[in-house]
Amino acid sequence: MIFEMPSRPLIQAQLYCSGSNHTVSVLIDSGADANLLDITLASQLGIGQEALRKPIRATALDGRLLCRVTHQSAPLQMTMSGNHSETLTFHLFHAPQQPVILDPSLITDFHRAHPDQPGGTSGAVPRGGGSVRNSKS
Repeated sequence: MIFEMPSRPLIQAQLYCSGSNHTVSVLIDSGADANLLDITLASQLGIGQEALRKPIRATALDGRLLCRVTHQSAPLQMTMSGNHSETLTFHLFHAPQQPVILDPSLITDFHRAHPDQPGGTSGAVPRGGGSVRNSKS
């Protein structure tokens, strides 16, 4: 028997950086406490990086240390569903398999305003597979 992971609900978004729009697939992770961006993608797109005053421990829901986040992105403009635009910063870490992960608190109001998107009018947010939690180091 082959076990396959269920597909993750992704949305397409535009990141505006370095004078250009870049289409990215975004995972809305119900367990994320912060917006996350793959550090390699940030470098490739020329996104500015700022060192955090104090590193943040990123942990799984079971408390396992996933990584230490030492940098965040400069503020970026992200547009979803063609017309919903936000200025966001992202914690930077190594995640090439899912380079953009959003904290669902950003999306809850968006879903209420756009019932045609996953989650409908209830404001529910699609659940992702893995989760990342920030804890103080």
